[in-house]
Amino acid sequence: MPGAPTAVLCGNYGDGRSVAVSWTPPGDWTPAGYDVYAATENDLDEATRRNTHLVPRETFIVQGFNDGDVVYAWVVGIAADGSEGDYSAVSRSGTMARVTGTMTIDGPVGDNVASGRTFSCKVGNDLIAFRTTAAATIT
Repeated sequence: MPGAPTAVLCGNYGDGRSVAVSWTPPGDWTPAGYDVYAATENDLDEATRRNTHLVPRETFIVQGFNDGDVVYAWVVGIAADGSEGDYSAVSRSGTMARVTGTMTIDGPVGDNVASGRTFSCKVGNDLIAFRTTAAATIT
């Protein structure tokens, strides 16, 4: 069976209802896309597929959780013929919570940061993802 995606990270997206899942493709084959499974318990048998179409890249936002939830995620590569590779190891988010406030982004003066751009950082063992809601220019 083809190998599994690796280095799966599942981090709070910052809105208290979503997680950002990212991964590294399997090293022994190139999937046509990916399926992402998630649950609030560490049980792949109870997890549900969260994408309606194959995910074509190595990141996906999973919605539908609540403040206080902890989310567990798995990723599997899907071949062009529909067959699955191995499932990834589980990745666990931190406890869901809405994050508000100001984020400082360093960069060259004059560079633009587009609305809808996603950034992530690791705080302790938790991966936190942020999405900009307005375009900005670094000054």
